[in-house]
Amino acid sequence: MLSLTTYASDIELDNLSQQDVDDISEEFSANFVHSTVSGASTMGSIFGFEVGIVGRVSDASKIGALVKEQDANSDVSSLYDAGLMAQVSIPFGITAEMVYLPELELSGLSVNRTSFGAKWTITDGLLVLPFNLAVRAHYSTSDLSYSDVINNASTGGNNVNADIGIESKSYGANVTASLDLLMVEPYAGIGYVSSDTDINVNASGGADIFSYTSAQSASSSSSGLHYFVGAQANLLIFKLAAEYSNVYGIDRVTGKIAFGF
Repeated sequence: MLSLTTYASDIELDNLSQQDVDDISEEFSANFVHSTVSGASTMGSIFGFEVGIVGRVSDASKIGALVKEQDANSDVSSLYDAGLMAQVSIPFGITAEMVYLPELELSGLSVNRTSFGAKWTITDGLLVLPFNLAVRAHYSTSDLSYSDVINNASTGGNNVNADIGIESKSYGANVTASLDLLMVEPYAGIGYVSSDTDINVNASGGADIFSYTSAQSASSSSSGLHYFVGAQANLLIFKLAAEYSNVYGIDRVTGKIAFGF
């Protein structure tokens, strides 16, 4: 497993093809697609709020294979991160959402992420259905950078210190349905996500880590289905929730601990 904040030394990438860049883009951006691990309902009868922590683990087997090509002893299998979560409901079924990870720096690695969502619960006054129904639009940005030493053809076989950056932006929309079952709200949803990712190399002498270009940057775009199922337990003011989601065919599990009303 690869921790984005404690295992910077496990990250080593080189000789990347366009397909490799595409794979990194999909797995990296899928990890950071917005979610507050919540169903379709609003919070409170008129106004409501919730604050807490969300954490996620997503599959990174393709990134792991690329890292293992450079270091046979590496054991990267997944990406995981956590962030502060807040959401506020106002009249007419509108909920504003945010997940925020302030910039963290440790052992030559820096990471930060921010995501926003706007949810409209259609069944909160407009439609009468035996379940909650909501539509959501969302946007997220994530940025990871780490220190590395490049030694390849672009450096003439010499060691060159470099900073590698992976920046990703994603946006999308989904439809969510949920049921109020006493203290538990199970939910499911489906949507569509698009992402743009840039991998940048900051090193002297034009050193790079790509096999198909001599440029110090490469880009990739991804788009596809995003579906998810989860459940939230409402224990007075405390909320516990878990969610399985699949983005671009990549598995992700997210959990939440929060309080609110």
